Amino acid sequence: MKKLFFRKKEGFALIKLLIIVVAIILIIAGITIPRFLGARMKANVARAFEDMKTLADKLEMYYTDEGEYPVTSIGLAALVPDYITRIPKDPFGKDPYKTARGAHYRYYSNGDRSTPATLWLIVSNGPDGNPDVLAPNFASNSVAGELGGPNGAIGTYYGSDKWSAATSKRDKGDIGRGGP
Repeated sequence: MKKLFFRKKEGFALIKLLIIVVAIILIIAGITIPRFLGARMKANVARAFEDMKTLADKLEMYYTDEGEYPVTSIGLAALVPDYITRIPKDPFGKDPYKTARGAHYRYYSNGDRSTPATLWLIVSNGPDGNPDVLAPNFASNSVAGELGGPNGAIGTYYGSDKWSAATSKRDKGDIGRGGP
């Protein structure tokens, strides 16, 4: 009598089929994961620019009420709680004290306690997470608009193009927004 359900040669085909399915899944993952990481980086850049736009609007409201912008030593803390409930965190910020998930945006102005501030600059660390703009140059009359350009802002350089070329954490340069 013949066995109908068990044949010796058919069992090995199932293993081959599983290997092919796993190989296809790995190929698809190899294609989609880098694209996902690039999309995440672009989303963080977009978030940073939106946060800075919100802060810029609040700085203009502060200027309307006070007649000057906050000085660097006071910074964005002058906006809390009258203009904004909390300062958003830089999506690329590194907290040097490891007390929070990230650091806040950096704020600079051209005024001090004796001179009213007329220009301001909000800076994000950019994808590499390292601060590249540490002492902005306020020699020009305006630093308005989004800052960075394709390679980010480094030193005292201020590009005027949107910084949309970020694709990995190795991208250097800060991004920012200046005003008025």
